[in-house]
Amino acid sequence: FLVFAFEGVVDPGWIRSLRCSKLFRIGKLVKRIPVMTSFLGAYFAALKPLSGIFGLLSLFCYACSIFSTDMIGNNERYDWECYGSSETCGTFDRHRFFGSTSRSFLTLFQILSGDSWTSIVRPVVEGPQPLLIFFFIGFIFFTTFGIVNMIIAVVCEQFDEVVREAEKEQEVLEAESRRARFVNAVGELVGPKAVTEGWLTVGSLQEVLASRKGAELLKELGFDQEQRHELLQLCNILGHDADGASCPDDDAMVSTSEFIEVALRTQGQATGRDLVSVFFQTKRVEYSTELLSKQLEKVHTMQEQMQQHQVQQAAALQAIQQTLAKLEVRSQAPPPVADVAP
Repeated sequence: FLVFAFEGVVDPGWIRSLRCSKLFRIGKLVKRIPVMTSFLGAYFAALKPLSGIFGLLSLFCYACSIFSTDMIGNNERYDWECYGSSETCGTFDRHRFFGSTSRSFLTLFQILSGDSWTSIVRPVVEGPQPLLIFFFIGFIFFTTFGIVNMIIAVVCEQFDEVVREAEKEQEVLEAESRRARFVNAVGELVGPKAVTEGWLTVGSLQEVLASRKGAELLKELGFDQEQRHELLQLCNILGHDADGASCPDDDAMVSTSEFIEVALRTQGQATGRDLVSVFFQTKRVEYSTELLSKQLEKVHTMQEQMQQHQVQQAAALQAIQQTLAKLEVRSQAPPPVADVAP
């Protein structure tokens, strides 16, 4: 609105410049395309490691521009000598390409990019300074074939890293979504109380999985008949209750979180029944180890109490011995002599 309001007052050039600001709307289009967004993210992520490479490239080009200015730009032989043929006498403008450090820097950047670099190098090499061919070849190898390819490699590496991180985030989101759906399904099958308490009986779990409703829910979650059969076989492997004690098959307690994790492993991450069995056995050993550690702590506490009791008994025995020793000394002493009246 402001652009059209001041169209007759302000210079039309400024109006056109303001209208060009509408080109920034392209950024909205970039956000809607995941590939472009990933590429821009990789490019901005690569700016930090690229800063050192750009600094090295700038310093090298600056040093080479000083050298070329001194060697070529200040050489007056290019103004009067003929090189190559009589048609090229004095056609190389040394002031234009190497007249100052900034112009030499721009010329070397042109050689680095490969833009008509032969029209600059040939008059120098075929003219009064043929040995500078080693300077230009070394410059091209170090910059174009070395540093520039290094920049491309860093950008590509950052792009691959951004893509891998995006894939990992997508996998984590999918796993969380699949786990949430499975937890809701378990809550519908065995009730929300069992999910809240964190323990399920093997008998009730087998009964629910073998039912028609359980089969339908597992089918909706992507479990086929073979995977459901594996779950039924695996439910009875982990036979312990909340305290780690063994129980009969139907009364055995299975952790809800362990059952959900094993079910998800059976579905995608570990389809082999033996591998999931190892997982159950590992958990069982873990519970047994915890129970054993608790029993060892009880034994250690009892030993400390027994040691304290022995110390008390030793102190009491020592006190008794001291009392007996005093009594013995008193018994061995002569009786006092009574005074006789005259």
